[in-house]
Amino acid sequence: MNPQSFEFYQRATSVLPDGTTRDSIFYKPYPVYAKKAVGSHIWDEDGNERIDYCNSYTALILGHQNPLVMKAIAEQLENGTAFGQPTRFEVELAEKIGEMVPSVQKVKFALSGTEAVMNAIRVARAYTGRDGIIMTEGAYHGSSESVSVKGGASPSEGIPSATTELTTVVEYNNIDAMEQAFKRNPKVVAAVILEPVQGAGGLFVPAKEYLKAVVELAHAHDALVIFDEIITGFRLARGGGQEFFGVLPDLTTLGKIVGGGLPGAAIGGRKDIMDEAFARKGEKPRLSLSGTHNAYPLSMVAGLATLRQLRPELYEHLEQTGTTLARSLSRVMEDNKVVACVKSFKSLLNIYFGSAKVDRYRDVQLVDSHLRWTFDLSMLANGVYLAPVHLFCVSEATSKQDVEATLRAADASMKVLVPKLTA
Repeated sequence: MNPQSFEFYQRATSVLPDGTTRDSIFYKPYPVYAKKAVGSHIWDEDGNERIDYCNSYTALILGHQNPLVMKAIAEQLENGTAFGQPTRFEVELAEKIGEMVPSVQKVKFALSGTEAVMNAIRVARAYTGRDGIIMTEGAYHGSSESVSVKGGASPSEGIPSATTELTTVVEYNNIDAMEQAFKRNPKVVAAVILEPVQGAGGLFVPAKEYLKAVVELAHAHDALVIFDEIITGFRLARGGGQEFFGVLPDLTTLGKIVGGGLPGAAIGGRKDIMDEAFARKGEKPRLSLSGTHNAYPLSMVAGLATLRQLRPELYEHLEQTGTTLARSLSRVMEDNKVVACVKSFKSLLNIYFGSAKVDRYRDVQLVDSHLRWTFDLSMLANGVYLAPVHLFCVSEATSKQDVEATLRAADASMKVLVPKLTA
């Protein structure tokens, strides 16, 4: 069914370690290679068309090839791609972010979420004069050293123990555990970093007053709070998770949607923190944040064109579509007598097999990931791309017809898989 993708993967294994550059897009036996995408649909190199619920890992809130975004990119292309000078677009996008995201008064741009998190932590350390970080269990904050520790979603080797020892991991939604972490490390913690809604680690929604309690606890210990809004930013509301839950962090990291489908990320925060961290001492800034393609003009115009389209009716569509899809997938599992937990929040979804309840990251460790992988591959064969074994999402382009086709594919997939499970 995918001979071209298989051929590209075979070639990739000889030039790319593990056959890929991005861990998140790899799955066994080999990933399908994309050729084009329009709206809510994506085509691979073999010409197979599928409904896309990956949306470049939640980045494409408007779907693929949104006309206004494509127009903005095309117009900028006529003027050039990169200049080695600032452009008006970084000013306009920074102004737009400040208008939309409640806590953000000043912004610095980067190219990826990993860079945004890495530099937000540097800002917190410079501002507080401390080195310690607290993060939540199962969280994914990119691949920088401070957050690639045991207990997170992506623990990694090759990191000095002196770095990992500076990071404490506590259970999400457990304010008592966080309080104990502060008590064990008095006057050491520079910042707490967490997602307003934890994505990669299990799609966990904060308990009532949890986010507020985190901010109050951190401030009581003279530490900052960083909201990683790389997924939740502009997805839960125009102002992200902090607007939706009514809790303001000190620093915010943004990515994905902020680049409008192109590489782009941002670190935003209170004026006093950002000004102090990046203050110039003579000719040099206190913190250096550079990069050839930071505030890349094409990303700036794509991000602006995206953010300008985020209106209330969009969020109504996303929530209604996501909720309908989640409830209907749950019914498909029940009808086929399969134990599964379909979790959703607004436009974000995930499926866990083998458990009817997944409330914390330790529950995720007990689910049947093999069945999820098998289900995802079966959905691929039935014309739906869910991003195998990952969080998935709907976009503005996801239609009622897409949802109906997805449910037929899910039912067909389960009818093939269930007999094999019970054999």
